[in-house]
Amino acid sequence: LALLGLVAIAQTFEWIFLLLKYAGAAYLVFLGIRMWRAAAKQRDESPQSQARLSRSFVLGASIALGNPKAILFHASIMPLILNLDTMTFADGLLVVLVVISVNVITMGIYAAMAGRAAGWFDTPRRMRLMNRFAGGAMIGTGALIAAR
Repeated sequence: LALLGLVAIAQTFEWIFLLLKYAGAAYLVFLGIRMWRAAAKQRDESPQSQARLSRSFVLGASIALGNPKAILFHASIMPLILNLDTMTFADGLLVVLVVISVNVITMGIYAAMAGRAAGWFDTPRRMRLMNRFAGGAMIGTGALIAAR
């Protein structure tokens, strides 16, 4: 029913959705151009940077654990996998701990890989190359959205 309601709204106010589509595409192209032209910046290795790093980790972990999409995903999948009628509080706590542990390990691996890859971007030439690649991808995505 909600999908049918959205279809009806989209058909009634088609011009608003087109406006949003083109505005979003233009914004992506704008961001891509800014990234393409951006100067290559060196990484900040100061002690203040390291303090911000730990704060960023805590902030990122809290955002990931409180992500409503992840919570809804697990809430919709878990009843299909687990028998909720026979599940005790301790079982539920164990499931939560396993899910959080898997997420922490996975994100830790991602962070370690990103940390190793960050050293590759220490030269201005490589950083500029990465900016151009990412900017080009954003420009291309914006153009594809506008063309569809």
